Amino acid sequence: MYKHIYAWYYDVCMKTKLVLLIVILIIGAGLIWVVIADPFGIGNVTNEEDTLSEQEIETIIENVERHILIESDEEPLVAVIADVDQLVAEQAFYRNAQNGDVLLIFGEAQKAIIYNRENDVLVNVGPVLIDDTVPEVPVETTNDVGTSTEESPVDES
Repeated sequence: MYKHIYAWYYDVCMKTKLVLLIVILIIGAGLIWVVIADPFGIGNVTNEEDTLSEQEIETIIENVERHILIESDEEPLVAVIADVDQLVAEQAFYRNAQNGDVLLIFGEAQKAIIYNRENDVLVNVGPVLIDDTVPEVPVETTNDVGTSTEESPVDES
């Protein structure tokens, strides 16, 4: 009698394990399909407004050159302003800028230019200041009492 109950219990456990295994395999295959095939386009989420093609960059540079003389033949670093509030909090240079304006940085000419494409105006022009000084780096030292932090100049040699 016990053998019959044991056999029944064994069959139920095996069937349950088999069903769970099939369910886990189906869920796993579905997750792999979503990751690899990306049917919802999740991996391609980009803000089209913030990316500029080479042709757009050349057009922007030509438009800026109509407003101001750029004495350098260098290609500027070009970026679209996405969060002007954060930039204004860091530097007053961005005060009149808007999200979507273009920032051009000319390293050799040491100029930074904010250009508004919609109104075809220069929002702001300023110098790029390059700080060549060596900052002091905090160095942690350990002694018998504990840990202390001291300011230590960086050795350039």
